[in-house]
Amino acid sequence: NFFSSPGPSWPHNVLTDGPYSEAAARRWGGIVWTSLVSELAGLMRGDFAFSPQEELMVCGYPAVMCLAFDEALRSSRGGGNMVLVLSGNPVEYASTKLQSSIWERLHSFAGRQDRVLLCQSHFDEEYLAMAAGLRVPRLPYGARQIIGAVAPQFGRQGGVNGSSSRAATAAEAVPAPPGISKAGNRLILMHRIKLAFGHGASLLWQMIDDLCHGQACPYRFLGYENFFDYEVWATFRAAVFFPWNWELVSFLELYAFSLPVFVPDPSWAVPLIMHSLSMNPHLVSNVSGWVNLRPEWAHATAKEASAEPTVLSISAWWARTDYMRLPHVRKFVHMGDLVAQVASCDYTSWERALRVYNARRHRQASETFVHVVSLLAVSTERRGQAEL
Repeated sequence: NFFSSPGPSWPHNVLTDGPYSEAAARRWGGIVWTSLVSELAGLMRGDFAFSPQEELMVCGYPAVMCLAFDEALRSSRGGGNMVLVLSGNPVEYASTKLQSSIWERLHSFAGRQDRVLLCQSHFDEEYLAMAAGLRVPRLPYGARQIIGAVAPQFGRQGGVNGSSSRAATAAEAVPAPPGISKAGNRLILMHRIKLAFGHGASLLWQMIDDLCHGQACPYRFLGYENFFDYEVWATFRAAVFFPWNWELVSFLELYAFSLPVFVPDPSWAVPLIMHSLSMNPHLVSNVSGWVNLRPEWAHATAKEASAEPTVLSISAWWARTDYMRLPHVRKFVHMGDLVAQVASCDYTSWERALRVYNARRHRQASETFVHVVSLLAVSTERRGQAEL
């Protein structure tokens, strides 16, 4: 609840320690750092029944919670092992005064033998380097697939305390990347366009309807605005994705399943971002758009990591996103162009190219994760020997 409810303290839900912060938390909501660490330590001992000596903790979003878990884990017997996979701005939900501490903790985390820091997107990789000089390896097949498609092999290999040599052979047992059969489908997914356009989404639907009356339109466009299971994607031939943030796990998931994806060209995306930031210059809810580079999260970062409200600055940051940098993503410059591409596209060849590329990325991700677990296994063995 500390991270999802936009109460009076939001968006700075986690505060620095001290009497003033404790009084502010009681009055306005939120939680001070030591209280958060204490509550998470209780969860590990109770609800999670987490065993630091036997299990590996993989944590993602929000980073401020993961770093609190890290502190709770370090205070436990043995200290445990942890992988932090960054997504979004690492200081989200942290108060202005706490943000510098979060960056310091990330640097410390990255330098420890029993901790591994990774990120998921090209955008995250570049932002972390520019914001705080953090060189964070990018897991080439990340997002929620880390747990769903890569990590299960280690359960068969004996866990983190299994020998590093056994972990090193786990790459040979990597399952094929997830995929869905959709060759005969005639539906095009319009993915959560209300998050990008709000009430303006109805205008897009009207434009599509008008355009499909003016030319051959062999596919039907269908919108999903809520969360849904991966199996639903099997009903779609391709997806249209209008981003509402600089990096989005939902986009990476569509891509990882080798679902062909259309995204807006910079000639459309850049004005859309500028309009969104102009209309909403401050964070107003937990679904505010384009949050990563917001000034609320920039109190302890280098100036180069900010986005100016100019075409040049927004264009430069847009070029760093996965929407632009990943291969086999098609761009459209206007709705007429989109409808024309959807109608005439060779989806079979497109999907085949995606599957080849994703198979290679999946193998690289597995090798990365095997290497990570091997390093942590060695760290665990050395820590055990030191305790003896």
